[in-house]
Amino acid sequence: MVLPSSSNKGNLRTEKPVPIVPGEKTGKQSPQLGMTLGSVFSSLLIRPGTFKTYREMRENPTIALARAVANAPIQTATISTTADDGVPENVEEFIKAQVDTLWPSYSQDVLYARDYGFQAFEKVWAVEAVDGAARWIIRKLKALTPDITMPVINKDTGVFEIFMTSQDCSYTPWFSCPG
Repeated sequence: MVLPSSSNKGNLRTEKPVPIVPGEKTGKQSPQLGMTLGSVFSSLLIRPGTFKTYREMRENPTIALARAVANAPIQTATISTTADDGVPENVEEFIKAQVDTLWPSYSQDVLYARDYGFQAFEKVWAVEAVDGAARWIIRKLKALTPDITMPVINKDTGVFEIFMTSQDCSYTPWFSCPG
C-alpha cells in the first residue's frame, strides 16, 4: 500500500511503499476540552451547531426515535458478496469472512456520517493464520472521533487526506491516499 505525502506530487508508482504495521495507530480519542477567550466571546453569538450540540440533540427522545427508524433498514440489512469468474474460491471465502466480521460494528458507526456529514475510520491490521498461512486481515474499522478529525481533498494534488488535531489544536496529516 502506498501512502503519498501531500507535498509529493510525483508518480505514485515510483514512490516507496509504506509498510503496514498491525495494531491501532490513533490511541484513545476524546474531544478537545477547555475554553479560550475567543470561545467565550463566540459563545455569545449565534453560530452553526457544534459536534457537542449534535450529540446532545441525539439524546432527545423524538430525534432518537426518528434516527432509529431511519437507520433500521441499514442496520438490519443482510449483505452478500460475489466474485468475478475465475476468482479462486478460497479468496472469495476470505473476503466474505472479512466483510461478515466487520459489518455489524461498521454498519452502526458509519451512520454517524448522517449526523456529522462524514465518518472517518482507521483500518486496524493484524496477522492471522488463514488456511494454514499467515494473512494480513483488517481486525476492525475503528471509527475516528469527528470532533478532532478533518477530511480534506487537496485541490492541487487530488489526494484525499485525513487530518487529526494534536494537543496544541493544530491539524496534522494522519492519512492520505490518491483521490
